[in-house]
Amino acid sequence: MDAIPKIEIFRDVEELMRRLSDTESGNFRPWRFDGYRWISFSDYHYFGSPAGPQGFQNNLAYYISSSVEPYAEDLKLILNIYNELESADAITTFIRLALRTYSILDLQPPQHLLTSISGNTELDHEDDVHFSHVRIVEAHIPSWRVIIETK
Repeated sequence: MDAIPKIEIFRDVEELMRRLSDTESGNFRPWRFDGYRWISFSDYHYFGSPAGPQGFQNNLAYYISSSVEPYAEDLKLILNIYNELESADAITTFIRLALRTYSILDLQPPQHLLTSISGNTELDHEDDVHFSHVRIVEAHIPSWRVIIETK
């Protein structure tokens, strides 16, 4: 990315990580180049009751990445649901944190964000500052993602 990010807080990766750390996500790993992209991710926030033989809990985490060091280009908020009996509570927690994330970024959430997440449907949104996506991944565990990309 050669242009300055239109999402203002993406221009200061350390400040972005600090503000997001004030949520339930905890601390971020150092901003580093992994050989492909500049990345950082938060601690996992575990919640709910353990499930399955391994006793995994539902969890949330942030991932930040960019093709260049000075700026963030995208932010992902990811929910992994291990305890499907508590999926409604997990989705409520995810929605609450997604809305708080948009507030931290000083962005309006997409109009259909809540219905997309709660209705288990994907979403693509674009405005003059950013792209937003909701993705649902049905792998070995259900996973929801809110992806915010700057223009």
